[in-house]
Amino acid sequence: MLTLRPRDFIECDGLLGAVTSIAHPEGPVVTPRYAREGHALRKLDTAAARDWVATRHPEWLVDSSLLGVEVVLVPSGAIECVHRPGTRAAALRAGDGLHPIEQAARRVLDALVAQGVTSARIGVTGSLLVGAMQAGSDIDVVTYGRSTFASARSALAALVSSGQWSALGPDEWRDAWRRRGAPGELDSYIQHERRKGTKAIASGVRPGRVAVPHLDRDRGVVVDAEQVDRLADQLGV
Repeated sequence: MLTLRPRDFIECDGLLGAVTSIAHPEGPVVTPRYAREGHALRKLDTAAARDWVATRHPEWLVDSSLLGVEVVLVPSGAIECVHRPGTRAAALRAGDGLHPIEQAARRVLDALVAQGVTSARIGVTGSLLVGAMQAGSDIDVVTYGRSTFASARSALAALVSSGQWSALGPDEWRDAWRRRGAPGELDSYIQHERRKGTKAIASGVRPGRVAVPHLDRDRGVVVDAEQVDRLADQLGV
């Protein structure tokens, strides 16, 4: 039986998508992120992702009674490959990867572990997970379990307090808000994100945003507010 966790990436018929829910027995709900074109990965925005699925696999577009919206639900039998955040993080810490973002991620992970975060309970997701990172990519760290999330938040705060990392400045907040496509005013977004305490600028990383969402492994759903909001936005809720 295939075991998946939120923020794993699955690959099927050239589509790479982030797992956002494993609550459906038929298969995971995913947010399509990339289409494989030869040896390259093309990033998909929301409209392009839906078009890809509607054209290639319209049967994957289903109305979810659990979420109350249309979602992309990939049958478990169609999954060809799973990219796992924990496996990728372990490989990075072991010295894998020569890309500047991979090297920066290694330093970020080592810094969190040095602050007491359990290495086996963290991973990396997003572009870094599937090798689609480029100059300017964020480092998206995921944690599994509430205690690990609390530990990671404390570690992030300690690194900022000590001056090893820094808090986001106005330009970084504005860029994060723009990338996020967050509803509402910028000031409200900043206030909300500061309260969560899950973003920082890691020294030597450009732009160096480190995001630490909280994933609840037992419930099988993303429970960090940022990730829930992002899913709702992408589904047009």
